Amino acid sequence: MAEQTVTLQPSESKVVTFEATPHEAKTYQVSVNGLTGSFTVAPLPPFTFSNESVYRKTCPRATAWDVPVYDCRITNPSGKTVTHRIEIWSQSYSHSKKKWYDPRMITRRAPEPPWDITLGPGQSHDLHFDGWYYDAGDGEWRCDPCIAYHYTILYWLQDENGNRSEGVSVYRP
Repeated sequence: MAEQTVTLQPSESKVVTFEATPHEAKTYQVSVNGLTGSFTVAPLPPFTFSNESVYRKTCPRATAWDVPVYDCRITNPSGKTVTHRIEIWSQSYSHSKKKWYDPRMITRRAPEPPWDITLGPGQSHDLHFDGWYYDAGDGEWRCDPCIAYHYTILYWLQDENGNRSEGVSVYRP
């Protein structure tokens, strides 16, 4: 909590300025010597998602499995520089069990995913995600996530505020 002590004579006034750096979109309460007020921080404008595509390819290390290759264009349509944490999500459907499974966020070691993406006004970034990747942490090539036989997998991007792309799916017969 920031504090300043100001002493005033009767009928004297002074401007006192505090700088707040809020880290989350919400309404903040302010109290000064019994006087209260508030200010509201609006959420950052969301990115837009376009040109989504996904296809599957065989995992070179385990040919019984396929992995996704996902692409999407991310654009900042606002007039200011914005940073969002972008996650990639998937949800599986088993055709043999006729069942949808719970969505899951795909995570790996840095640098991907999730990604902290900063875009200036009107800038775009072409995000590419490949299920066949080099894990610099242990120097191994990996297949993750894998796509099993008779599954449809839906993939989408989502930011920290829940704004998401439409999503695209791939089926493995």
